[in-house]
Amino acid sequence: MRVNIRLYSSLVLSLIMILALLTVNPQVHATPTITESYISIGYSSTNQPDEIVTGSDGALWFKNGSGSFSLGRLTTAGVYTAYTPSISGPYLTKDSNGDMWASSCDANQISKVNTDGTISAAYAIPAGYTCPRNISGDANSNLWFVDQNSTDGSWIFVAKMSQSGSFTTYNISDYGYDVGNFASGSDGNVWFAMTKSGSTPKIAKIDASGIITKYTSPCGSSRIAAGPDGALWYTCGNYIGRITTGGVITTFALAPNSYPGYITQGPDGAMWFTQSNTGGTYGGSIGRISMNGTISVYPLTSTSSPSPRGITTGPDGALWFAESSANRIGRITIPYPSTPTNLTLAAPVTNGSASLSWDASDASTSYDVYRDGVKIGNVSQTHYYDSGLAEGSYSYYVEGVNSSGTSAASNTVALTVDKTGPVVQVDSPADGATVSGTATFTGSVTDPHLDYYTYYLNNDSSVGIPSVTVWASKNNETIASINTTAVANGNYHLTFVARDIAGNYSVTERQITIAN
Repeated sequence: MRVNIRLYSSLVLSLIMILALLTVNPQVHATPTITESYISIGYSSTNQPDEIVTGSDGALWFKNGSGSFSLGRLTTAGVYTAYTPSISGPYLTKDSNGDMWASSCDANQISKVNTDGTISAAYAIPAGYTCPRNISGDANSNLWFVDQNSTDGSWIFVAKMSQSGSFTTYNISDYGYDVGNFASGSDGNVWFAMTKSGSTPKIAKIDASGIITKYTSPCGSSRIAAGPDGALWYTCGNYIGRITTGGVITTFALAPNSYPGYITQGPDGAMWFTQSNTGGTYGGSIGRISMNGTISVYPLTSTSSPSPRGITTGPDGALWFAESSANRIGRITIPYPSTPTNLTLAAPVTNGSASLSWDASDASTSYDVYRDGVKIGNVSQTHYYDSGLAEGSYSYYVEGVNSSGTSAASNTVALTVDKTGPVVQVDSPADGATVSGTATFTGSVTDPHLDYYTYYLNNDSSVGIPSVTVWASKNNETIASINTTAVANGNYHLTFVARDIAGNYSVTERQITIAN
């Protein structure tokens, strides 16, 4: 049976108006705005939406119910369709190709879900096992799920199915432990959480050869997701946990009785999670944790004990979540990036390059770099090197970027490119002149960016006076004063070397004869 239900026109109009406002002035939004879209799923009140994914058709798909099951499809424009599949009890996921799959505990099979709501390519699980659930796709298009041996339901296995329907099962070797979902790590391994009442929680990984490695976790978890920092993030009691691919665990405390559930990587470079606490500090909430551990919590506005469950990034760049107890799907916009600060130049004057750095801004996934008001690059790190610049003056600023838009501009820094070296001009005495006593040389050593100039006297045998360094520009005045009585009479070279702060330099020489 297929049921098509359109949301009320006023709801769709409200969503369009909200999107329009976000487009007009993105800079005014410092925090997310939650927009909850009520839907009627057309079945009994027990059919609460749960797992939610973005399908290959650009719509949101989710599992309905804890009794008689159905699948729901919701477009970003607000059009809802309910499907009753030919299997019951599905757990929903998508693979790395964007195709949707369901594991059916009742039918003991893994099935592909088509975008018209039908089921195809059904694969029965191997004999001796029963009740596949908590299905997840990995980076190689395999499907991973939790299973149990039918002879003893307390022995839990993790299983992998290829696209062709080939199964491999792995015994986690921990009696009575349960396993949540699976996540592909940046190390190429598949990660999952293991929990058992009264026993030590664990985070585990399985490599390509089937070797399972387990790490003790300070709190129990069932939901885990890969983060943009290369680590795995998971919900963990009243904490958010982070484990590196090397097994180092860090936890970040939430408010008491928060009960975080599902977790996903948001398009803003942070992790987002649902909190189903219906009687604690916040009630049902959406949480966000940045990569530096900063936590923000956004209570839902429902008046009827909201209980958010699955959460995913939608094709529109917003986060969509299933609000189970209220039979509805919610949408949350991503916060616009905060303004990058402390933009700095390594040197304000160079001979052709700019080395920029700045402090990271919250919610930014990348940064646009501007020179003289024109965008010249986009980088994910907080530094940028601009080279090959012609002589002249330049200004720079950066803006934070994420899927919602861009931040305000950072502070502006100025750069001067100087490729012309300072020149020493000797006015008197003339080249080849004979001098005695204290010889005074007049002329100019001027440059707006002069660092220093040095002069020294020597003959062909390198016998002369030590060099003298001067740190100030000179203009039509004494540029060198030399006591010639300190050396023997003869022919000498007077050499000037001038250098500016950009690294440009020049050399000027005079021939003199000393006769005392």
